[in-house]
Amino acid sequence: DLMGEILRIAESKDIGVYLAINKNGLSSFEEIKWVLQKKYPLLKINGADIDPDIRHSSFPIHDSITLCNFGAPEQEIFLDSLKDQSDIRLAMGVGGSVDYLTGRQKRAPKWLRMIGIEWLWRLIRQPKRIRRIWNAVIVFPFRMIFAIITGIHPMLPALARKRKLTFVSLASFGNKQVTAFTMTMSDTSAIRVRFAPSPTGYLH
Repeated sequence: DLMGEILRIAESKDIGVYLAINKNGLSSFEEIKWVLQKKYPLLKINGADIDPDIRHSSFPIHDSITLCNFGAPEQEIFLDSLKDQSDIRLAMGVGGSVDYLTGRQKRAPKWLRMIGIEWLWRLIRQPKRIRRIWNAVIVFPFRMIFAIITGIHPMLPALARKRKLTFVSLASFGNKQVTAFTMTMSDTSAIRVRFAPSPTGYLH
């Protein structure tokens, strides 16, 4: 849904979109481009089928928006390699969202999405995702409830003891867009936290 809204805005504001598509995925770049052009006829689309093992960008991207469907963590690694390209203003990992656009994957009925249990549909269709869904639907909410009750994030005490946590800052992308919270440690290491909309209905 978020990707669709971004594409709608890009079309209305004449903003170019680059699609970095997993060449080993279910949907090819040309297939995705064809579907998007039918839905967003004025949208400027560029892109390519790319090997997800690439760890750096070997080509310039001149579009303001870059969407990548490699899946975690490959898409985050690839997008991070683009951070010095000044034309990019928004870079987002979209995972398997493009496969719903092309019909390679069937999305949950709207009523399931409306009541927030799309995760159950995904679990039935893809049982191998049980660990990820368990963490998102059961573990994550209980940790957040604990944090609300105690006022302490369940992971921060351990991080503070282990890494001597000093402060929290915002990391920028292309000198414009905020992409992640980075907790800078006294030993010069850092932790990057990825906030990602999920079909489970939660923001990770």
